[in-house]
Amino acid sequence: MEETRGRTLRWLAGRLPGCRLEGDDGLVVRGLAIDSRRVRPGDVFAALPGSLDDGLRFVPEAISRGAVALLLPEGVGIDVPVPCVRSPWPRRDAARAAHRLAGDPGRVLELCAVTGTNGKTTTAWLLRHLLATRIAPWGCLGTVANRWGKTTEAAVQTTPDPVSLARMLVAMRAEGMSGCALEVSSHALDQDRIAGLRFDGAVFTNLSRDHLDYHGTMDSYRAAKLRLLEHLAVAAPTAYPADDPAFASLAGRAGSVGFGHGRGADLHVDAVALRPDRTSITFSWRGGTYRAETGLVGAFNVLNVAGALALGLGLGRPLEALTERLRTFPGVPGRMQRIASGDGRRAIVDYAHTPDAIEKVLSACRELCSGRLIVVVGAGGDRDRGKRPLMGRAAARGSDVLVLTSDNPRSEDPERILDEVASGAPHGHGEILREPDRRIAIARAASLAEPGDLVCVLGKGHEAYQEVEDVCHPFDDAEEVTSALREAEAGG
Repeated sequence: MEETRGRTLRWLAGRLPGCRLEGDDGLVVRGLAIDSRRVRPGDVFAALPGSLDDGLRFVPEAISRGAVALLLPEGVGIDVPVPCVRSPWPRRDAARAAHRLAGDPGRVLELCAVTGTNGKTTTAWLLRHLLATRIAPWGCLGTVANRWGKTTEAAVQTTPDPVSLARMLVAMRAEGMSGCALEVSSHALDQDRIAGLRFDGAVFTNLSRDHLDYHGTMDSYRAAKLRLLEHLAVAAPTAYPADDPAFASLAGRAGSVGFGHGRGADLHVDAVALRPDRTSITFSWRGGTYRAETGLVGAFNVLNVAGALALGLGLGRPLEALTERLRTFPGVPGRMQRIASGDGRRAIVDYAHTPDAIEKVLSACRELCSGRLIVVVGAGGDRDRGKRPLMGRAAARGSDVLVLTSDNPRSEDPERILDEVASGAPHGHGEILREPDRRIAIARAASLAEPGDLVCVLGKGHEAYQEVEDVCHPFDDAEEVTSALREAEAGG
């Protein structure tokens, strides 16, 4: 890693092609900040345009805290007493500057990215486990938590902001990590959060409806996902779902590895044996037939495993080592997380919050129970309203009893959200109940369950909070389900 001390503004601008300097270019700079509250003396403050606010408003505060220079968009008029770096692409250059000033820690780590609508977290955790060795451990950054070595940091975003990302990669290198698996969201790609990094491999999991409140159309959403290709090293292996037409263009790319059930898959899933506690997968690869086993359950997890294996093989990892490590994969909190009471009542907690994910999770859960499927689900407030009826339809069709409740209502009326989810639920698909209080809804579902039934609580997964009116209240689905099952057991 490069020495980070004694760097001048001239040095930094020289590593940001297209930028121009105004003022003292010999000034020594220490780091970069995009949040004025986190400016340290000697920092460059990047005053970035935002959807909710404009970084220019915070320039005086940043300077008062010790910012010695600014990174500003071209064409913005502002009179300041410090030098400026003018950029035609301020978000991209802020991310690049963060990594340059941190010594480019990503260059000495093996970096793999995972993007897609569903399955990013499980696939990233799989990669962390499969690609690491005892002497070469990996970190993982994403939705559930940011983890490396003995360090665990709460995740604020699926993909961290570039300053946090650079800091975490520095910490990983200092703690002896050899690589990192990183979940990359469509928002992060659109906002250039991973600019300045080059990935050694990538997995595209799938594409289905989500985040259209931000992207507008599925075409724009897909285009954002495919921007990950701009951040890959030359001929870096790219694992993609060969059965998904959204990623058909990847088939001809150098290093691409298709996975799936279809004829065009390089890693072809031949057969699957699903059990309540394990999954066995038979697959073909380069003329040979192999078997892999995992503690992950559910048919949809087969492709998450296949994608991780495909990338591992594309990176040249020995197949035997990959399948052996797969056997010991511990799973992911809040992803098909199993909970049981002593009297035979069982539950699953999962993050499924899109129509496609709900359909796949409930299909998997149907295979795991002999009785009724009792489903608790809601939809987030201040997000894509168009998917709510589709979520209601998928949940009603996949359940015997459906309990509609709140997810993270945020600033919206929970009852209105429930109306929109319920509007898509077709008649004749079992019993549908409404309870906007999520704690009561979970307790009600548990009380309805009998031995052999399965309660599925969907939408929040690992999240340990519920956001209502801009306030995050402590709330953990797994804890609530555990408590509700115990109460139901005690009550007979």
